[in-house]
Amino acid sequence: MLRRTHSLAGAISGYVVCPNLAGILIGSLAGVIADVDEPKGSVGRSMLLISYPLNRAVGHRTFTHSILFSSLLFVFTLVITAIASSMLHTHFTFEFAWAVLASTGSHILLDMLTGRVAVFWPSKKKIGIKMPLSMYFIVDKAFFVCLALSSIFVVFYHWRENTIVSSLLAWLQ
Repeated sequence: MLRRTHSLAGAISGYVVCPNLAGILIGSLAGVIADVDEPKGSVGRSMLLISYPLNRAVGHRTFTHSILFSSLLFVFTLVITAIASSMLHTHFTFEFAWAVLASTGSHILLDMLTGRVAVFWPSKKKIGIKMPLSMYFIVDKAFFVCLALSSIFVVFYHWRENTIVSSLLAWLQ
């Protein structure tokens, strides 16, 4: 899938488990981080010092598209959140870590719909639907449209309920 589709799916996944603006932002970023292993992609190009050696070592859709990588990001986010909560004297919450886990999980699942992924890395076994490149773009566009329509529905529903506005104001304070 393309970056925009992963970002939108990540934002929705992040919002589902962390229903506020932070969940959307964290989800949007975490939804694309798995593609750091592809130096030719937009995420990889922005992080070439990590992307190129990672791709040479393990390839694309392997380590960063695995349950292990998602779990490590989950634990990393828990640690960072705990440290930040301690330093800022705020209440510790698991929500940000769950947003990261849900968003990286959505990335893996979407990539499995358009190709094969080493979900159980370091096992070399790849799981997913092999697809010709011509179909890849059609499937990506279809998923993007469905996700965009879903997010519009969620925004309008929650706007009506005033939860997004109150979440935004609470997060900014």
